[in-house]
Amino acid sequence: MSKSLTGTATAKVSAQFQNTTGLNTVFSGSPSLQSNVKYATTDVSKVWFSNYTVGTTPTSVDLTTTVDSFGAAQVFTKVLAFQVVNNDATHTVTVGGSTGNDLFAALPVIAPGGSVFFATSLTVDTTHKIIELTASAAGTSVDLIVLGN
Repeated sequence: MSKSLTGTATAKVSAQFQNTTGLNTVFSGSPSLQSNVKYATTDVSKVWFSNYTVGTTPTSVDLTTTVDSFGAAQVFTKVLAFQVVNNDATHTVTVGGSTGNDLFAALPVIAPGGSVFFATSLTVDTTHKIIELTASAAGTSVDLIVLGN
């Protein structure tokens, strides 16, 4: 059985605004920014995703010991993209931080219902391998997806 994996990491932010100034002049606009990073089969060999219920005690995700949904080991050596989604309507989530083996320092807090996405190139090794998830309250649902090698 052979495996083929490709991927696209997409981030998009858009808004619409309108402002009436003096003399009844109306200014409006729709600013939008989108980035796409495409990964061919030669670029990416692993994808891993899971849902966690986290609380105020950090949940550590070790990227050197993850297992995919078929039971195969997914030992990452490089993270090319990741997304964390806070599924909770009232509690915040912090990603990264304090275990000493974190892949990165703490990111800005994710608001309720929010997410954070990075298309990047982070090396995973024995001292940089943990993605830490910490919520402002127990029972907070968080989704994590990681794309890499």
